[in-house]
Amino acid sequence: SALALRDRDGNLTGYASINRDMTQQLRAEAELRFSEQRNRALLEAMPDLMFVLSQDGVFLDYKPDRSGTLIMPPEAFLGRKVAEVLPPSLAAQVLHHLELLRQTGELQQFDYQIVVDGREEAYEARMVASNAEVLVLSRNVTEQRQAERERNAMQEQIIAAQQATLRELSTPLMPIANGVVVMPLIGAIDTARAQHIMETLLNGIAEHRAREAIIDITGVKVVDTQVAGALIRAARAASLLGAQVILTGISPEIAQTLVYIGAELRDMTTKATLQEGINYALRTVRF
Repeated sequence: SALALRDRDGNLTGYASINRDMTQQLRAEAELRFSEQRNRALLEAMPDLMFVLSQDGVFLDYKPDRSGTLIMPPEAFLGRKVAEVLPPSLAAQVLHHLELLRQTGELQQFDYQIVVDGREEAYEARMVASNAEVLVLSRNVTEQRQAERERNAMQEQIIAAQQATLRELSTPLMPIANGVVVMPLIGAIDTARAQHIMETLLNGIAEHRAREAIIDITGVKVVDTQVAGALIRAARAASLLGAQVILTGISPEIAQTLVYIGAELRDMTTKATLQEGINYALRTVRF
């Protein structure tokens, strides 16, 4: 800056200048502008809907997400309290997390649903303290949650299909001659599998018009009261369809168990091996 120097009579006698080095100030201002531009660019790049709240829950500012969709115009909520503009359940949720944020200072996360343009949208919110204000980032996760539900439903269908396939593989029924079917059983037999054994046996008898149904338990290591009961019920049900059940593959240990538990096998014929059971069944159906 410069100024004129004059004597007592007002005559110009010279000039004076004051010079101040503004390098640091200008550099600081440039850095500040750069920082503001960078922060603005970062905010614009974020896909989230953002709100700035006071600590007592007043809307101070906002930034829309990429869709630009809001449930109400900005003038309807800026400067007003959360409880005045949000649905009661959502307002209570926001105020609850505001209180937790004040008490703990830790990041708050919560999900909420809200109706936008007549459609319920799902959001995921994060709330953090920013000096004397609170920043809330809210992301629309409706499509993501729908995709998750569809993926879970597909997984459940795949699991159900796999379980059905395993049940079929674990309980196969094969026709070996006219009027004769064989069901070899392997592994443990629980309540669900016992029911499936009966269903498969009866359906097979009806489908193949079988007169003899061979159940081979060579691969069943343990026969308890539950298994014995399942076999007896299967034999009785088969007799109602006009078929005889032939039980094969009874080991000495299983024979002792059946005697010990008092299993009544009068409704079925027993043979030591599957081969003996097949020969017996073939001879029977010829007559």
